[in-house]
Amino acid sequence: MARVVPSSAALHYIAFCLRPAKPGFSASRICRATRCQRQSAAQAVVHSVRSRTFVTSTTRHATYNPLNSPPDTPPTGEKRVRTRVGKDAIEQEFTINEDIPTRQVQLKDPQTGKLLEPQALSLLLRTIDRNTEVVQALATPPDMPAIVEITTRDALLDRLKQKEIKAANLEKVKRDSKPKQIELNWAISGNDLDLKLKQLRQFVEKGKKVEILLAAKKRQRKATPEEANHVVQEIRKTVGEINGCRELKPMDGKIGAQALMTVGKAKG
Repeated sequence: MARVVPSSAALHYIAFCLRPAKPGFSASRICRATRCQRQSAAQAVVHSVRSRTFVTSTTRHATYNPLNSPPDTPPTGEKRVRTRVGKDAIEQEFTINEDIPTRQVQLKDPQTGKLLEPQALSLLLRTIDRNTEVVQALATPPDMPAIVEITTRDALLDRLKQKEIKAANLEKVKRDSKPKQIELNWAISGNDLDLKLKQLRQFVEKGKKVEILLAAKKRQRKATPEEANHVVQEIRKTVGEINGCRELKPMDGKIGAQALMTVGKAKG
């Protein structure tokens, strides 16, 4: 048979039970003391188990779980795309429904384009589906019923989007038509001049108009007349090598001091 080795806790308990009673201690008091010791040991075990459970639970919930993350949270590195045109923009851009300033309105017939007899705005609003349709004011002549039409919210949203696209395209045209600027020092080194001329070529080939600002930099060596003339010659040489490129205006200023050259491809 296998030999059973009692644990240290069991040996301690046996020694406690077999120890001689102190004077004045009855058997019942010894039993009560033993029972209290058992309860204390049991409470310690329960406390230990609860502590381990709390730590495990806390660790488990602290661990990132993608299934528990909010569904609307975008992944790292991504940005929400917000549209400028929304439902509130309809009320801000158009005069519709109760915002029409006259109680009587004249509805424009969508088939013939003629104006119908004046009628109460409140009665006309009862005939439309307020979820999808609106009564829009086309004109509000003074001392006369407003001229209105019945249209859909989607149609007004499309008009707003087209207006926004048109404005964005116009802004792009203005931005593209704005001249690019290149600054040059009369005493510029050969390598730096080559880089500037390469940049000039790239701008012109993209259809940009380029303004070349030539000036002497403060606290730097002043260029000789030969060096200043060489810079202008290299610019004009590069302009001549680009197909369709030319000086759009005569050079404004003086060589060696401050000068402005405007180059680009002639339109038409």
